[in-house]
Amino acid sequence: VTANLRVECSCYSEVAEFMHSHFEEIYRGLPQNTFLAQDYCSSKERYYREVGDFFLFKHGSLIVGAFVGTPIDWSSYYLRNCSILPSHQGKRMYQNLLAHLLSVLKKYNVEKAEGDVSPANLGHIHILNKLQFNISGINLSERWGGLLHFTKYLSERHEKVFLDQFCHGIRPQTQKAPGP
Repeated sequence: VTANLRVECSCYSEVAEFMHSHFEEIYRGLPQNTFLAQDYCSSKERYYREVGDFFLFKHGSLIVGAFVGTPIDWSSYYLRNCSILPSHQGKRMYQNLLAHLLSVLKKYNVEKAEGDVSPANLGHIHILNKLQFNISGINLSERWGGLLHFTKYLSERHEKVFLDQFCHGIRPQTQKAPGP
């Protein structure tokens, strides 16, 4: 991890400016016009301003990424977007923020965190797997195509029900198996 990397709370305007200024750089190489692009609308901005949690990743004074999350309801939190400049990806910024965020959400009795990820986004899938998120569904839409829905149960009671019902009681490993 590089020195001088940090996360700061932010606001809609700062994150929107970063995303607008760096969209092409962050998302280059993705298919264009594959699905229906979402145009800007005042209701989307109003929604984010009202319920969004915004964080900026910084290297020194340079903004190198942004994260947005929103409550779904009183007991669930949605991981909306994490965008990091290619030059700063792979430095565990998102993984560290997410681990801390999950501990804070659990402290305040949030029962689960959820997010949707493209099956092609192996880096994001790897991070969620390391943090013991479960694949809990598939979403198909005209905007995003097919997405894997991930859920991290912060409540042991809720996780137990999910695992018992859908994973035949398999529990995540908490320790590494002894070596040969």
